[in-house]
Amino acid sequence: MNKLVLIFCIIGALLTPELSMAEGSSCKPLSEFVPYKAGVKVEKRGEHKKAFDIYCHLAIQGDYRAQFKIAQYFDTGIKGELEPNLVHSYVWAKYANHYVKSRKRAEFAANIGAKLTEEQRAMASSAYTLLASIMPGGLRIDMQYKPIDIAKLLKEKRKKKKFTGSNIKRDEAPTNLGIVEF
Repeated sequence: MNKLVLIFCIIGALLTPELSMAEGSSCKPLSEFVPYKAGVKVEKRGEHKKAFDIYCHLAIQGDYRAQFKIAQYFDTGIKGELEPNLVHSYVWAKYANHYVKSRKRAEFAANIGAKLTEEQRAMASSAYTLLASIMPGGLRIDMQYKPIDIAKLLKEKRKKKKFTGSNIKRDEAPTNLGIVEF
């Protein structure tokens, strides 16, 4: 079971045991990296379930913007796909604002928190503690980097550079210079 499904299963079971994965409480894992801006574009086209999956994937990796988008989706729901859930929305909004503070996110979380009952608040508190213990946060995941071979980079950097008579170092002597005799 991958990390995406595990986190949503744990949080879903903790918050609302009756909410199953078939009812849209988790996102589909993506086979390749998708940047945050792709989620924004898909959302603008009206493909909210796809956008939810992209934001969910990034939120699990710690992108605070995607975590806030997940909170907004749990607040409003997605017609036929995701039922509104104030407890989920509150937990995600509060966590999205934990590392990188924002008035907009804080006000959103406060507005959702004001709608919660005492029982829902208690569930949200325990879910928030669990979420904070297993998930990174406060990141902006805009691109995916390939692993770098540092030894190879250092070897290339230490190559002997040829002196050309100026402060410009070159790997090879310039070929476009002619000899001028006086």
